[in-house]
Amino acid sequence: MEPGNLVEASGIEVRRGRSMVLNEASLSLGQGEVIALIGENGSGKSTLIEAISGIIPLRSGVVQWRLENGSNREVRDSQGRRRPLPPMGLTLQKDGMSGEETVIERVATSLAVSGLSYDESILTRLLEEWGLSHRSNSRVAHLSSGLRRRLSVLSGIAPVALSSSPRVSILDEPSEGLDNASKDLLGGWIRAMARSGHGIIIATHDRDVIQWADRVVEVRNATLKESPGESSGPELNLPKTLEIVDQTPIKSLIKWAISMEMRN
Repeated sequence: MEPGNLVEASGIEVRRGRSMVLNEASLSLGQGEVIALIGENGSGKSTLIEAISGIIPLRSGVVQWRLENGSNREVRDSQGRRRPLPPMGLTLQKDGMSGEETVIERVATSLAVSGLSYDESILTRLLEEWGLSHRSNSRVAHLSSGLRRRLSVLSGIAPVALSSSPRVSILDEPSEGLDNASKDLLGGWIRAMARSGHGIIIATHDRDVIQWADRVVEVRNATLKESPGESSGPELNLPKTLEIVDQTPIKSLIKWAISMEMRN
């Protein structure tokens, strides 16, 4: 990997059945960069995000991530090998949250899985800033679509924004379903995260969101075409960074799974 890069996807090919979705696609994300992925519906934006995140198999190519100790790790290759990602943030277009967990549990789990130490006062401040404190003990299934999306976005950026070490946040259509105030808050956090050395990849159709990006990458005909971005938008002050503790994601996920099972 090139010095300063947090993620590199090199020559990746992905197929869905007989369809070629990505063909020899390469993309790098550096520290302090915001990349907007654009393209028509079905062009392959979400597939590229899933490939970079190590979720789907590759027909060819390799995806590498920079670890917090400075070394590199191949998280996916064309031989079927898959290794864990370093701590990061992820918001999918379909949020993937359990309807049984509460709002405060969702944020707490996102921080715990990423190895950040927190207490209830930190969770309360996050929920207050994102307009979710009045529903902190509500189950996700009982939220409106707008509040649910707000929670999903917060859970995808908080593990990065509150880290003192450069991390990556990957967001798929994060502004979809947000009101204007929440979208402005998201933009301010994203530009501030970039200023702090984090890397952000956003798949979007939203022109306002595209303006936040330093680079714009269009997915078309299974290939990537890059152009400069505007890097616009105000920067907000992020919450104080949290201590990074030695906690494996598996331990936190098992704890979460047990609590969900006992609730049912």
